[in-house]
Amino acid sequence: MNRAVFLDRDGILNVDRGYTFQIADLVVPEGVPQALGRLKSKGFKLVVITNQSGIARGKFSMAEVEAFHSALQKEIQRLGGPVLDLFKTCPHHPEGHVAPYNVDCACRKPAIGLISDACSALDIDSKRSFMIGDKWTDILCGHRAGARPMLVQNVQSLSYDLPDDVRLSKAKSQRGRDITVATSLETGDIAVYSSLSDAVSVVLESSD
Repeated sequence: MNRAVFLDRDGILNVDRGYTFQIADLVVPEGVPQALGRLKSKGFKLVVITNQSGIARGKFSMAEVEAFHSALQKEIQRLGGPVLDLFKTCPHHPEGHVAPYNVDCACRKPAIGLISDACSALDIDSKRSFMIGDKWTDILCGHRAGARPMLVQNVQSLSYDLPDDVRLSKAKSQRGRDITVATSLETGDIAVYSSLSDAVSVVLESSD
């Protein structure tokens, strides 16, 4: 079975502008294509797992999301990065007003439906895989699916997005680095990384 890195989209692969869907707003942060290339060269499947409730809310269509994904792939390749293996999108939100997307579902993170579907499609072993995201919903999704979750965030603005039961503390990594750790009863300790490149370095160290 394959190993994968499941990747949140907005805030990880492209700059998050809030309901990002216009190709004119597409910006891939420095270092992202190279980090993805390092993963691909080690045999990891690269799978984008993204909530896009703007579809259910009527802000944009699934076709516009797919066009954005096509543009994102082309931009990553233009900047020297690899081909991503799969994009999986949840268009649902129970507070939306566009049918049939205005429902509860099994795919909106932190539910694990998107990861489960990707594992079936690409013969992925989730227990040998990783989930990298910038929201606590990404962490819960990865954890519940059996993948190792990794949080990429600006530590100075981190606490606004965390549930009340998550505690932040300082710690040392196995290699002696100073790191920030987010801890909850469900997930245990989750290291916080300042960039995708930093998280990818740990993925590769853990996989040697």
